[in-house]
Amino acid sequence: MWRSYHGIQYSNKVTIIINDLNIYVMKKYKITQKREECLGCGRCTIICEENWEMDSSDYKAKCKKDIIDETEYAKNKEAADECPAQCISVQDCDLEQNLIL
Repeated sequence: MWRSYHGIQYSNKVTIIINDLNIYVMKKYKITQKREECLGCGRCTIICEENWEMDSSDYKAKCKKDIIDETEYAKNKEAADECPAQCISVQDCDLEQNLIL
């Protein structure tokens, strides 16, 4: 399902930004976390504080949003790579349909 907001069309798979001169297609990525395996070290929250926080109820990290775009990929991927429990993964969202621009 496509939604539009101020010249930006988006779905949970891809974002298309349309302005007067350019069309940008931004890939989407899905973050998954095996929360039960989290050690609560907080390394991900230090590396990517924009998308990771510590839950005060169980002192484990939790993801603020599980679908991210290309601009957020690098920091979230670094957080996943640096996780000592290796309980975080960042994967490409598969496109359900071909885009014709």
